[in-house]
Amino acid sequence: MIEHILVTGGLGHIGSAFIRHISEIANVERVTILDNLLTQRYASLFNLPSDIDYTFIEGDVMTPAHMDCALDGVDAVVHLAAITDAEGSFDKSEDVNKINLDGTKSVIDACSRNSVGRLIFPSTTSVYGPINGIALEDSSRSDLKPQSPYAVSKLAAEDQVLMATQQSVIDGVVLRLGTIFGPSIGMRFHTAVNKFIYHSVLGRPLTVWEDAVDLVRPYLDLHDAVRAISFML
Repeated sequence: MIEHILVTGGLGHIGSAFIRHISEIANVERVTILDNLLTQRYASLFNLPSDIDYTFIEGDVMTPAHMDCALDGVDAVVHLAAITDAEGSFDKSEDVNKINLDGTKSVIDACSRNSVGRLIFPSTTSVYGPINGIALEDSSRSDLKPQSPYAVSKLAAEDQVLMATQQSVIDGVVLRLGTIFGPSIGMRFHTAVNKFIYHSVLGRPLTVWEDAVDLVRPYLDLHDAVRAISFML
């Protein structure tokens, strides 16, 4: 039975919605939030549900002491801490690898040290890259063609989670989520739908690149993403 959840990166776009949804998950009584506050989303901590016992730790998933402190008494981890800007990742590929890949390895190691089995790892459909036809869950590894440092780092982090699961180090689940859209307190605006809404509200023109007119991309409502994560717990 899962009663205590750790959410890394819990003040971000998905995290700020998920930590509020937790009150709807049966048996969960406590939530620990680990976030480094680099994005300064302090408002994500305001007006949390009163029926859940929340603990906030300002810390980094790369720091073992922070992870060990955050995992005290925890039954499951939702690992959301990441750099998620695919377009911006080209200018900071080293940072992306450090946080998304090395950070995930640090979380896995910490779970192993603290005997925490369940780890939910939200990944991205960006790992598929350009494809013809339908992307399948069991697509061959050779069929995946990530196009950005962000997507490459997420695919490599997936491999770490799955390998650790096969070795019974953790009980991991990987979720390949479409591009998230929808409002949250920790909302971000660099994805297309959110950016379009932002510019529309300000009365600005919407830019659609000519070479993207015929492209199809999967999108996922934020609240559906939150429910999917909750279901896998």
